[in-house]
Amino acid sequence: MWSRISRFFRSIFGALVGWGENPRLLLEQSIRDMRDKLPEMNTGIAKARAGVIRLENRSAELETQARSLKAKVKACLLAGDERLAGQLAVQLKTVQDALTANLQQVASARQGYDALLKLKERYRVEMERK
Repeated sequence: MWSRISRFFRSIFGALVGWGENPRLLLEQSIRDMRDKLPEMNTGIAKARAGVIRLENRSAELETQARSLKAKVKACLLAGDERLAGQLAVQLKTVQDALTANLQQVASARQGYDALLKLKERYRVEMERK
């Protein structure tokens, strides 16, 4: 008896849900939701690209500093000032370590940026498919 009453209420509830939903309207709403998400994705991609550019600029600055310090160390060694050359060599090592770390950050930031671009492309393809 209980199972018959349960089926009765489930059938009424199912009929109400079936009556209220329109597959076309649901699909159109899904497409609108996807279109609304695209600007958010574009913002994230722009931020990722800005981070890559900032890291690349920092790498260029560190490379310039490293070249300058190398030249100064050579000049000091040729002039015979080993104490100053040693101090500059320590600075050069610090800059080279920072450059190595920065280049690793650039590589991972580029990978993240590329992954975001691929994600956006897949999302766009799925949106067009719908």
